[in-house]
Amino acid sequence: MKQDKEHTVFDVAKWFAGRKKNGLRMKKLQKLCYYAQAWSLALYDKPLFKGKFRAWVHGPVNKKLWKEFQDISYRKITVSDFKDPERDLKFQSLQKEEKEFLRRVWATYGQYSGSELEILTHRERPWLEQRTGLNPFENSDRVISPESMRDFYRGLYIQGDDA
Repeated sequence: MKQDKEHTVFDVAKWFAGRKKNGLRMKKLQKLCYYAQAWSLALYDKPLFKGKFRAWVHGPVNKKLWKEFQDISYRKITVSDFKDPERDLKFQSLQKEEKEFLRRVWATYGQYSGSELEILTHRERPWLEQRTGLNPFENSDRVISPESMRDFYRGLYIQGDDA
C-alpha cells in the first residue's frame, strides 16, 4: 500500500468515526484503530500511521487518542469532534487505497461493539503477551510491539489462505 504522507492515529480514527452518523464510542474507536494498524503491519509490513498501542485493562489503547478525547469519552465521538480549532490536530488526507484498506477493516470489525472487540483482543497473543504477570484489572503502560502485531495477524492471514 502506497503511503505519500505520514498519517496519525487521528486520521484513521476520524475516518472510522465517519462510518456512523452518530459516531463511535471510545472503546470501539480504539480497537478499530488497533486492528487497522495491526493488519497494515501484517499485510504491508509497515504501519498505517505513527503511534503505539498499550496493553490496557480493556484492550489495546493508543494513549494520544485517549488523551485527546478522554473528556468526551462518555458519549460517542463524531467527525465534528475532530474539527475543533482549539485542538491542534492536522489531518492528512488518506489515499484511495488506504481508504479501501480501512473499508476492509470496517467490514470485518465494524459490526462488533467495543466490548465485543475488547473480548476479541483479550484472546489474541499481542495483548496477552504484554499482560503476562499482571492481575486482570492491574493498570499497565506496556507497549504492544509492532513485531508482535505483525507476526500474529500475518499468521492468521496465512492460516486463512490454507483453509
